Amino acid sequence: MEFAGVIVEKWVKILTNADMDSDEMRLPSKFFNKYVNRLRTNILLKFRNGYEIPTVFNHEKGTFCGFSTMYDDFLFEVGQMLVFEFDGSCDFNVYVIDTYLTVPPGSSPYAEWASSRCLCERGGLKFVYFVKEESPLYDEFEPPASFKRAFRVLPGYQNFVFRNGKKIDGVYNHKSGKFKGQSKFCSILGLENFRQFNMVLFTYEEHGMSSVAFFDDNFVEVLFPGTPLSIGIVLSTFDFLLVSLYIDIRS
Repeated sequence: MEFAGVIVEKWVKILTNADMDSDEMRLPSKFFNKYVNRLRTNILLKFRNGYEIPTVFNHEKGTFCGFSTMYDDFLFEVGQMLVFEFDGSCDFNVYVIDTYLTVPPGSSPYAEWASSRCLCERGGLKFVYFVKEESPLYDEFEPPASFKRAFRVLPGYQNFVFRNGKKIDGVYNHKSGKFKGQSKFCSILGLENFRQFNMVLFTYEEHGMSSVAFFDDNFVEVLFPGTPLSIGIVLSTFDFLLVSLYIDIRS
């Protein structure tokens, strides 16, 4: 079956030692149960720097096979993250998120360093915010230092775009170094704050626009009622990582 006209949720995998010792990666059960009959057996995973890896999807086990070569090529480390985004056809774009940059540094021939403009044209730098019970995201958040270094001059006027087509106005406060305006989306959803979500993925774009995606406890994107934005509408993105909750993956 095909995905024509279907808005597919993103999903995130935080790498563990067990992952990198295996050639397989299991899909989140929520994603697998919903799309198992639509996924092909042969699926291509495509990275921003041109690296592509063919994988074989096991429909019975719900796993991708063929990851061991990728782990060796990228020199991945425990705690780094993979963001899987449906490419609008049959395959997936994959974004590697480090604790401060998208493509991890190292001697890998596939590691890539580029100007902010180059990264913008290739899908950018995403950052995530882990929602904490004691201080859930509500109205403002501060991007990581790596983002501020890449964008030394940001427009004060900002827009936040959500996957259901909603768009709200916000600001970037140069004095505090924080984005502000998320509470307007809380009001639209009738929420006090974003406590019910596990993680928020921000994607900063040029010209003062950011797309925002929310994830549940299974690290699968939550789609809200409305008119979803399809892939390709939001372009020129910069992705970067902000971790506000420590997770001990090594234990």
